[in-house]
Amino acid sequence: MPSIKREREEAYESDNETDGEDDLEDANDEEEPAGAESEEEEPAAPSGSDRRPVFFTKGSVKLVKMHDFMTYNGTVVVRPGPRLNLVLGPNGTGKSSLVCALCLGLNGSPKTLGRADDIKAFVRRGARSFWTEITLSSGGEGRDYVIRRTVSLRRETDASGQRKDRFESKWKINGADSTSKDVDKLIRRLNIQFDNLCQFLPQDKVSEFAKMDQYELLTATLMAVGDASLYEQHQQLIQLRKDEVQQTAERNAAVTRLEKLKNEHERQRRDYERFQQREKLLEEARSLHSQARWLEVLAKGRAAEAAKQRRDKKREALRALEDQQQEQTRPLREREEAVKEIRQSKTASDREAKDADQRMRRIADKLAKNDVDIVALADEMSSLDSQAKERAGFITVARQRLEKAQADLASAPEKPPQELYDRTQELRALIQASIRESSDVEAQQNNLSLQIQTLQGQIGRVQGRLDLLNSRKHQMLQRLGQVHRNIGLIHGWVEQHRTDGTFRGPVYGPVALELSVKAASGLSNSAALQYVENTCWQWLASYIVMDKADEALLNKQARQMGVAATVRFVHSSADPREPLFVEHPAGPAGQHAGYGIVHTVDELVEAEPIFMRVLIRQCKANLVYIGTEQTVSCMEALARDTRINTVLVGNTRMNVVRSRYNTSVRNVENGELYQPRLLGAGGGSEEDAERAGLHQEGHALVQERDRLSAEMEQLAQELQRKEQQRQAWDAEIGRLHAQHQAILQKRSNLVGQVRNAERYLRTQEARPDPELRRPELRRSIEEKISEIATLSRQVLTAMQALWTVLRRSEVLELRLQEAAAQLNALRANRDKREKDLQAARNLATAAEEAFKSAQDGFKRAKEDAAENHPLSEADKGELKRHDEEKTSPSDLRASAEKKAAEADQVVCNNQNVADEFRRRQNEITQLTEGVQHHDTRCQELRGRIEEVQSVWLPEIRKMVSTINGSFANNFKEIGCAGEVRLHEDADFEKYAIQILVQFRAHEDMQLLTGTRQSGGERSVSTILYLIALQGVTETPFRVVDEINQGMDPINERKVYKQLVAASTEEHTPQCFLLTPKLLSNLTYSRDIHTLIIYSSAEMEEGLPATFTTADMWG
Repeated sequence: MPSIKREREEAYESDNETDGEDDLEDANDEEEPAGAESEEEEPAAPSGSDRRPVFFTKGSVKLVKMHDFMTYNGTVVVRPGPRLNLVLGPNGTGKSSLVCALCLGLNGSPKTLGRADDIKAFVRRGARSFWTEITLSSGGEGRDYVIRRTVSLRRETDASGQRKDRFESKWKINGADSTSKDVDKLIRRLNIQFDNLCQFLPQDKVSEFAKMDQYELLTATLMAVGDASLYEQHQQLIQLRKDEVQQTAERNAAVTRLEKLKNEHERQRRDYERFQQREKLLEEARSLHSQARWLEVLAKGRAAEAAKQRRDKKREALRALEDQQQEQTRPLREREEAVKEIRQSKTASDREAKDADQRMRRIADKLAKNDVDIVALADEMSSLDSQAKERAGFITVARQRLEKAQADLASAPEKPPQELYDRTQELRALIQASIRESSDVEAQQNNLSLQIQTLQGQIGRVQGRLDLLNSRKHQMLQRLGQVHRNIGLIHGWVEQHRTDGTFRGPVYGPVALELSVKAASGLSNSAALQYVENTCWQWLASYIVMDKADEALLNKQARQMGVAATVRFVHSSADPREPLFVEHPAGPAGQHAGYGIVHTVDELVEAEPIFMRVLIRQCKANLVYIGTEQTVSCMEALARDTRINTVLVGNTRMNVVRSRYNTSVRNVENGELYQPRLLGAGGGSEEDAERAGLHQEGHALVQERDRLSAEMEQLAQELQRKEQQRQAWDAEIGRLHAQHQAILQKRSNLVGQVRNAERYLRTQEARPDPELRRPELRRSIEEKISEIATLSRQVLTAMQALWTVLRRSEVLELRLQEAAAQLNALRANRDKREKDLQAARNLATAAEEAFKSAQDGFKRAKEDAAENHPLSEADKGELKRHDEEKTSPSDLRASAEKKAAEADQVVCNNQNVADEFRRRQNEITQLTEGVQHHDTRCQELRGRIEEVQSVWLPEIRKMVSTINGSFANNFKEIGCAGEVRLHEDADFEKYAIQILVQFRAHEDMQLLTGTRQSGGERSVSTILYLIALQGVTETPFRVVDEINQGMDPINERKVYKQLVAASTEEHTPQCFLLTPKLLSNLTYSRDIHTLIIYSSAEMEEGLPATFTTADMWG
């Protein structure tokens, strides 16, 4: 995109005076070092001037730099003033871009601006990054804060391999790398709140300020005024009150539950005492049963002890036999060790003999190989004569082949004849000429094809238009357009945006397109159409929406398109899918057949339930009856005897008018029905003429297309003939080329044969003469004979070593046989003793198993008794006495059965009474402690509420009183009345700021809402409230974007005066007011800083070379 022409612009001041350097500059796309501007000192006020010294409050904006941001191409520098800054420029020139830069450059959320959710939407189109640099004043407390944000594109590859673009941000504070969290901490410390509409009101959020309810307005005001303590105290009071209400509710519930439990406790006390008596008898019976079981356990314990003593005796006998066996097996182990040592020695001797044999065999193999080598050398020496003769023969043959190849090459032609080359060139020229001719024909063919495609598109357009004219809905929409101005425009807009998310809910209509008139007995189709249209004509052009926001959007769009007011947009809260049952309050038509009544109008219509609801509730179609000629004669009786008020007969509407004061007084008024214009068939004479013209145009287009297609076919045949001729010429060129290649190939082959013969001759001549090897062969034979003598001596030595080893192995074999016989005798004696030992082991094992069985029985009995028959200390004493007295378990069980019988005689219906009694007693104790805890907690919360409220409420009342005084004075100056009230409530969440306004003398003060006042009145109220906050807020700067656009000139002039007065006082926040225009002849002071922005890609053409404020205001 070409760069935008921008020259130096003069700040607009009163009396047409200039103020030093320009406030809006173009830095020619060059980045300046971060913090450069923040080090400069502000110029002092000129001597004798009425301007106050320039002083920026802490956190106010001193400098804004933007590079490739939204509409700004390159680097743009803005230097605002310390108080009121008027940012002027036509719509689309980049005023709101400055607001967006302030928000995003200080880490505000894109959602705050109401424009886009993603940061990439703010990169200038065509660019891949942007940066902003904002200098905030330190208020004289050291160095200013220079915050720089750079947003750049980074491409990433996801898990599926697709590349995606992602924008990332980098931050710097005073030139040092930082994070967004660092910037957030600085912004919070300077009390800058972008999400507070009382401080930051961008263009797309102006309407949301008026939509804030009184509770949200209080929250926004608290956040904008002073530090965060008031807002935090308010939130603390809300939470404390919620905690107190919750604690009180829990305390009351606990008290109610406690009283109920105490009453139940007293009612069950007698049942609990009877249960205790029965439980005591059962416990005695259980104790006797347990003692009997434990007596049995003690008996099994004594039996297990006796089995243990028997087992120990068997173990001692077995141990004695094992010791004896161990002592007598020592000679056996010694003899086994001796046999093992002899066997190992023999194995080593056998291995040594095997190694010696292998050495001897290897030496013998070498002797045999040398014998073979000597024979081969002798044979080779004898063949040297024949090899020399063979070599001489090969050389002679090679020379003969070379001479023949050289003769053949000399007789062959060096190149093909010239006639072949000339004919080939001639054929190629003919082919090129044919190709050029074919290209011309193809160009003609392409031209004809484009013409045919154009004609085909025109034929499709004509046919589409004919289909549109013949469609029922189009005809219906055309007829609606004749009655309701521009309904076609709004219908096209609705169809375009019906599914793209513009609407929050479904949009239905218009009604005429969604209903059909069905045939009815006794009525013609034209009569049915006439009756339905005369009854429902006011609602046939209506749309139905399911969301209030869609209703407002459609009304706004209709006004912009100039749609007739008769086109209605109606909100419906009914479920579109819910079936509709139509009632007839005056009775169904069949009930009045005696008067000639045949139908009601709603019976003639077929439509979805949502459209039928409109016809029933708005058009009263269920109350309009259709009669015959009989009805005309019976009309007086019908009016007297029924509740029917409207009857349609023929072309007449008959209305029954009843007196409001005397229902017996009736009058029948007749009116004429008009012929159907909207629901009738046909589209008018204009459409008929257009349809006839389209038919004629389509016929002509088809004839022209067919003519061009015939020409295309002729050209295709001509191309085919030329292609066949070229193929014949190509074939002839191929044959000529083959002859040319054959001649060249033959000479190439002959050259190769000569070279191969020369190479073969050189190879044979290079072979060595066999006679030269005879002395070398004699030396090799002599060396082999000497090596054979050496190997023969080695064989003799190896044979002697092998005989020595074999003699030693035979001696070891005899010793091994003798030791094995002695070992077998010892093993036989050991096996005999082992049998006696095994018998002793079997006896010991049997004793061990008997002991384990007795021990297991004792343990199981003891565990069962411990689990199922536990003993108390008293039971243990009784058990010891019974054991000493030798009491039998059966006697104890008989006593237990007697106790159980006594327990059965005690009646107790509720078996769970004891558990319930004890559980209830524990719950009563817990609830009593809980009630005491809740009482203590409620007292603590009430004390904390009184403590915080005593600090917070006076400050809030004082703040609202101050705002109210300023707000009332502001309204009084514009000739109206206004008041700001603090609504107090026991619930701190319901504390609110109420704005009451009166714009006309005959009206009372009314609460400001988003729907009661007009747009201009809401704009005036909003800006005057913001002006009232100017004197009490401690935010460093405020932004208001296009708040004056809904005001009339008188109010705008008055509001401007008050804004100037409030924003130019000492110790007030810096203020930015953005607007595309201002009224003429306004008063400007030297505390007003004017920034004229004229930077947009749409304004590049026609931008004057020199641009001043005079060009803006004329």
